Amino acid sequence: MPRLRSLYFVEGPRPDIWLNLLPVLTPTKSTTAILPDLHEVLFSRLGSEVPEAPECTDEHYTRLRDFVSARKGTLTRLGIPRMKNMEILEPLKDHVAQFEVRF
Repeated sequence: MPRLRSLYFVEGPRPDIWLNLLPVLTPTKSTTAILPDLHEVLFSRLGSEVPEAPECTDEHYTRLRDFVSARKGTLTRLGIPRMKNMEILEPLKDHVAQFEVRF
């Protein structure tokens, strides 16, 4: 198993590709060993390529919550692209040492 501590992902013009990566990176009972040393995850978007920030939805919150809780406190930094209505993500700040919005 590779020892990956940090994952940086930059998406292009199609927004929310990072949202599809979260289930793959989220450990489950059958995949507990998926990148166990992962401490930092930063998702960014090419700012000039996306005309408008997408709306933050319950799906965003659910996938992020599942990802953060499955990491069981080992996640020290999580960066996500800017979205509208991001205040629904506030509860996640209690579970990640550094929760940031990236451009």
